[in-house]
Amino acid sequence: MKHYNGKYEFVDGDLYVGSWDNNEMTGKGKYQFSNGGVCEGNFLNGKLNGQGIFIFSNGDRYDGTFNNGKRDGFGTLILSDGSSYIGEWKEDKINGQGKYTFLNGNEYEGMFVNGIMEGKGSYSFTNGNLYIGEFVEGKREGLGVFTYSNGNKYVGEFKNGNMEGQGTFTYPNGDKRVGVWENGKPIE
Repeated sequence: MKHYNGKYEFVDGDLYVGSWDNNEMTGKGKYQFSNGGVCEGNFLNGKLNGQGIFIFSNGDRYDGTFNNGKRDGFGTLILSDGSSYIGEWKEDKINGQGKYTFLNGNEYEGMFVNGIMEGKGSYSFTNGNLYIGEFVEGKREGLGVFTYSNGNKYVGEFKNGNMEGQGTFTYPNGDKRVGVWENGKPIE
């Protein structure tokens, strides 16, 4: 078979309109799922490959690159709840450098591994607080700096999301408290 354009309705109600090559969806096309989802872009051997858009049946929308039908490379995901992610993908998962904006307006920018904040990053809160440092399994862990909107600042170690270990807490007037912290509080 040669290359041609056409449309095909599948038994389950899905519909594809676009280019075909050797009876495979190959080239530019649009695939409409019977559940309301839609994907449009470049197809190769029946799967999205290269630039494309995927609108899920729940309203989530991904616009970016695909490899063998999976989100892979750089893309933007806008979730139906209003949160969003802009950044790198690998094998259909958020992986690499990116920026995630949460529904409440908080933002994380940094490294992700399998959709979880991991490595160096910054987390800004809508109340003006800011954390810059290391993350492990989605929590502040390792060395970091937490700056409060009132001018307070903690520089030191974190564990399980809390100030834990050696650190320095500086007040807006310049006073400092240097010492060991446990579960977010200084040890007397």
